[in-house]
Amino acid sequence: MLGRLKIGAKLAGGFLLLAILTLVIGINGFGSLGRMGDHIEDIGGNRLPGVDALGDLATAQAAITAAERTLINPFLTDAAQIKSLHARLDASMAQADDAVKRYEALPMYDDEEKTAWKTAKADWDAWRAASSDIQALVLEQDHLAAAGVDAMDPKSLAVGRRAFAASMAARPAYLKSQASLVAVSNINAKRAETGRRAASEDAARSRSLFLIILGAALASAVALAVTLTRSIVKPLRAMTAAAGRIAEGDVDVETRSNSRDETGDLMRAFGVIVESTRQQAAAADSIAAGDLSVRIEARSSKDVLAISMARVAETLRALIAEEKALSEAAVAGRLAVRGDASRFEGGYREIVQGVNDTLDAVIGPVNVAAAIVDRIGKGDIPEKITDDFRGDLNVVKTALNACIDAVNALVTDANMLSQAAVEGRLETRADATKHQGDFRKVVQGVNDTLDAVIGPLNVAAGAIDRIGQGEIPEKIT
Repeated sequence: MLGRLKIGAKLAGGFLLLAILTLVIGINGFGSLGRMGDHIEDIGGNRLPGVDALGDLATAQAAITAAERTLINPFLTDAAQIKSLHARLDASMAQADDAVKRYEALPMYDDEEKTAWKTAKADWDAWRAASSDIQALVLEQDHLAAAGVDAMDPKSLAVGRRAFAASMAARPAYLKSQASLVAVSNINAKRAETGRRAASEDAARSRSLFLIILGAALASAVALAVTLTRSIVKPLRAMTAAAGRIAEGDVDVETRSNSRDETGDLMRAFGVIVESTRQQAAAADSIAAGDLSVRIEARSSKDVLAISMARVAETLRALIAEEKALSEAAVAGRLAVRGDASRFEGGYREIVQGVNDTLDAVIGPVNVAAAIVDRIGKGDIPEKITDDFRGDLNVVKTALNACIDAVNALVTDANMLSQAAVEGRLETRADATKHQGDFRKVVQGVNDTLDAVIGPLNVAAGAIDRIGQGEIPEKIT
């Protein structure tokens, strides 16, 4: 069945199954978290703040009672202590009022808590009334002290006795109020504990259900992953092995598949590629062997490799034809012929241009040398070569320049001897050591010729001079 499905359908089905299982896990977790959140909100947002407010109220009540008991002492005369006690009393009263407001602002969910708080509030108001009486007597006692009335004065003693009596009368109301506050606090603590247990039970149930669903999801995911992996990886391994053999140059591979999904399509397309590669490898082998008559047919306008190989073969044929034309022209002595590099591109253009540049580099100096030799042969001594001849061609330049220098030196010495003879300086001779080879022989021959001619002339001149003086010399021997 999987073989008839496309990979997209396989993956979509697998992910859909996982999504459903994930959704179930998420819904269960969301519901459990919501219930636990409600319990935690009740505990943290209502019960604990209520217990905290009741604790502050009880603490403030105890502090008020303690301050009142100290202040009703008629023998307390320290003004600073009295002031401090009154400040503590005022602060505790403000704390108590704030605690009452805080607790009453919290929601009450059942009649038990409402009834308990109603009782506690009534007991608190009763104690508050008794406390107000005590504080009024304390103020009266403070006024007497401020008026200078002695603590042992009958007025002060009377007020002190009344304050003490009021304090004793308020004691039962204080204890009753404290007990009522404890009862309300216990209700809140019990509600908090109930919420905690409910949250714990919800968490336990959620964990159990989560583990069950997670186990099912993992099992399904593993089974799905194994099945999908086998249906996809197996043909891919076959293609990987075939691709490895092709990468090593072995195109004798077979790729077959009965699957109708994308891997099957891919393997069949891969088989077409292999067959095409075989054909192109054979064509490339023929080209490498120099057989450019091979014809490469492209399967489509997008068969880039076949089109490129066909262009390579065509370009090589044109390159060979161009090089053949250059060779024939060179053999025929038509040294001015050059290849048409504009017909080619890239490296092929560089080959043709390189041959042209090679011919230019060789034939240019050859033409210069031929022209110089022709002028020397005609007696026209040219200037020395100043063109840049590179490498081995520089030897030709050096030799020609040496030839020009030798001929110029020979002409110079010949002109010098001629001019000396015209001027009658018959003893003048050329320095043959300045010349080499046959040029030295020429100069030495001229010197010897002059010696052979001018020697007899000097002998004859000496004999004539003696005769002119009347002295008859011996015959010239």
